[in-house]
Amino acid sequence: MRYRSRTALCAAVLLCAAPAAAQETPVRSEVTGAVDMIVREMTPLFEAAGVPADRFMSREHLTGPVAEALPLLNADRDIDGEWDTSVHFEFDTTRAPEGLPPEPDGLTVLDDARDCVEEDKEFLEVVHFRRYVREEMRGYQCVLLFKGVEPGTWVLVSRGFAEGGGRRMSGWLGIGMNTPADGARARQSLIDHIEGVVALSAAIDDYALALFLMRDRTDGALSQDEALARLDRVRRALESSTPVRPGTAQ
Repeated sequence: MRYRSRTALCAAVLLCAAPAAAQETPVRSEVTGAVDMIVREMTPLFEAAGVPADRFMSREHLTGPVAEALPLLNADRDIDGEWDTSVHFEFDTTRAPEGLPPEPDGLTVLDDARDCVEEDKEFLEVVHFRRYVREEMRGYQCVLLFKGVEPGTWVLVSRGFAEGGGRRMSGWLGIGMNTPADGARARQSLIDHIEGVVALSAAIDDYALALFLMRDRTDGALSQDEALARLDRVRRALESSTPVRPGTAQ
């Protein structure tokens, strides 16, 4: 799948759910479902590195940061009528010691942040952009905000990419908010949770980078002890609900 097509795909996936009646308290199932999705996508990366996922990234570790990232409205205080929050997460890694074919879309953004919205720039707003370097891998995180097709719908997407040393990883976390009676409320709800989305996505990237760099230890760019120390730092940051930015878990 081409890198940039993920934004359109994310929007389509997020808009499949129909609005639900507003709840008096945050919908716990939304948080649980998002946590399960992230764990399901990340577990193979832990397994490939020979590291127990539940030691460093259990559901308990993720629940707080995920709740901080999701806009869950309160019927009494926030909105009248119907609303819906949808979440989707995907993650891919590729390892080729002999070298990888170039990924022009991802590499172009590394060199020029403006290319993060080169397509459909009139519809997409960049609300966060960060580059980082980890050993021989260069990467970035780009968070986009845009209006959905359905009335009252807005979408927040965090796209990530890193490449170097025969390794490549990419992923995206998308959160959609639908308030049919008040589209401006959906947009503001997502804006209010940008910091949580940035922090959650950054923590996921830190996990993935540490695991990815310790794989294939014969030529791994990171020793097992170094990687485990970084994973433990990310875990402790998640437990305190203050995930570290990519490249800072030393």
